[in-house]
Amino acid sequence: MAQTTILAAGTTDATSSAIVVPAGSNVTVSLFSAATIPLSCTMDIVLSTPSGNQVVGQLTKYDPSVGIYAPGTYYVVRAGRDMSGVAVGAFIES
Repeated sequence: MAQTTILAAGTTDATSSAIVVPAGSNVTVSLFSAATIPLSCTMDIVLSTPSGNQVVGQLTKYDPSVGIYAPGTYYVVRAGRDMSGVAVGAFIES
């Protein structure tokens, strides 16, 4: 499986590049950091819908990977206030 960084490690508010999941496919979204991921780290997984982005999942220190099985366009959203000064990013594996 190929790994692709979709959100560079950082400590500020940021949104990943688009994660496009075609029908019949799946993608694993995961956190990464050169340091220990802080307990306060939470990144939302959002689905782009006609009425706006909807939160459909979260990545955390204790749930650092999530499988996406439904087709759609998704993003990972980092809130810098949750990073405790530790640079954390996100990648996909498909």
